[in-house]
Amino acid sequence: MKYGAVVFDLDGTLTDSQEGITRSVAYALERMGKTALSQDVLRKFLGPPLTQSFAKHAGMTSEETIQATHLYRERYAITGWRENRVYPGVRRLLQALREKGCYLAVATGKLKKASQDILAYFDLARYFDRIEGPGPDEYEITKKELIARALQGRTDAVMIGDRDSDLLGAQAYGIDAIAALYGYGSFEELSQACPKALASSVSDLYALLGIAPVAPRPFFLSLEGNDGVG
Repeated sequence: MKYGAVVFDLDGTLTDSQEGITRSVAYALERMGKTALSQDVLRKFLGPPLTQSFAKHAGMTSEETIQATHLYRERYAITGWRENRVYPGVRRLLQALREKGCYLAVATGKLKKASQDILAYFDLARYFDRIEGPGPDEYEITKKELIARALQGRTDAVMIGDRDSDLLGAQAYGIDAIAALYGYGSFEELSQACPKALASSVSDLYALLGIAPVAPRPFFLSLEGNDGVG
């Protein structure tokens, strides 16, 4: 095994949360009377901090980005967080890492409480030693700071994420980074951030992390009747 600790991003790395995020962004824009954005533009909100995205893609002032973020969280906390799914193979990968004694953490730009709820909802929280995200009043926290919270001083680690902010945050902290190409970032965006490696699928991560896949549990089908006779 190549690393003693693995830090994952959440959206676009462990779960596909596009529907919940883009619908919640659209809700915030509508509530503020802003021009609706196309789906292509809404997808650009996947990954970077919301305040930055509202400023960049909706032309909001600093004060407006705070209001928009509150409105986004209003819908997301009730409905958006369930508009989500776990990427195929993630659960088995986490199981394999835990069986190797690996320290596992999440460092995400999503609110910490929402992240904990999502991972618990999908029964993934039990695999992680720490789950870190911003508090309700932390609007400008960096990825480096979130990774530092998640790792608690560990340096024999790697960050896996799908946006350049994940990779650059890992480099700023001083650890390797693996780009999750199956997430929301483009090949161009991720390759320009100079990751240690690129994973086109969850299954690619096994070799990159230096572990073997967990063998499926055997399945037995009984053909016996009620009296025990086949």
